[in-house]
Amino acid sequence: MKLKTVIALTVNIAVTATVQRAVAQPQVVSIVLSGANQTNTVQVASFQYAKILTATDADTGARYGSFGAYSSWGQLNLGSIPFLIPHNPAGDPSGNNGNIYNPVGSLAGVAIAGPASISVTTGSNPARNGPVLVTVEVLPCAYAVTNSVTLGPGQGAAINLEASTDLVNWSPTTNGVYTAQAAMFFRLHLQRLQ
Repeated sequence: MKLKTVIALTVNIAVTATVQRAVAQPQVVSIVLSGANQTNTVQVASFQYAKILTATDADTGARYGSFGAYSSWGQLNLGSIPFLIPHNPAGDPSGNNGNIYNPVGSLAGVAIAGPASISVTTGSNPARNGPVLVTVEVLPCAYAVTNSVTLGPGQGAAINLEASTDLVNWSPTTNGVYTAQAAMFFRLHLQRLQ
């Protein structure tokens, strides 16, 4: 093998190992948005999960009034599920001295597994007067040893795909393409053979 090829191969291996190590490290991402109609998104890969550390909307102009007044509230979307961002880290109360608040709990600690996206959006009200702050920690997913079987020479295992509609009753099924009319769940049933 030529020296140039060996050097190039060594560099490629080193770069790949560095990228894989970097992906496995926890990352903290902070999103700060101000003004109306602003959006920023964090992508969570299939081998990661994300946890919300903080989520606060410092806008003071639209906390009171009817639901229409909440058009300036910040919104956090975990995938396709929207959450209003509270105006204080502990969450907002549902009422105070006759003023109507939108009851919003703290989002700290809420987690989502990848692949997913986390989007932060400010409301559409041009009179917004404070920023939205969301801090997300992106972590590698733990490898679940219980979902695997390792076989040594001469050992065997039965590996079966099972399906359920209620997470209680499981039945054998085959690998393939499914179109669910209702919720369906799948699991691998691993059994070591002696």
